[in-house]
Amino acid sequence: MKKLFCYFLVIILITTKAFSQSQLPPVYQSKTDTVLNDTLPNIYWQMLEDRSNKLTLAQAMQKLVQERRVALVFRGLSFYDSRRWGWSYDISNGG
Repeated sequence: MKKLFCYFLVIILITTKAFSQSQLPPVYQSKTDTVLNDTLPNIYWQMLEDRSNKLTLAQAMQKLVQERRVALVFRGLSFYDSRRWGWSYDISNGG
């Protein structure tokens, strides 16, 4: 009885056509190149005030670091900032 059932099951699986994914829609194809040009409003930009126009690049970087330290003090991001800005040791040296 088990052999007969196994033979019947094999014959059904071999002779039937797979209908599992025949009802899917056609694949989406992009016919044109799409570009998103998203202009952010001014409220999303962080500006450093320099009314005297005397800040050097190093001073501007120092101001940015001070702002990030104050704004993100309890979020645990200082490690990633120091690695991004090249202040930590090389990864091979444990940095």
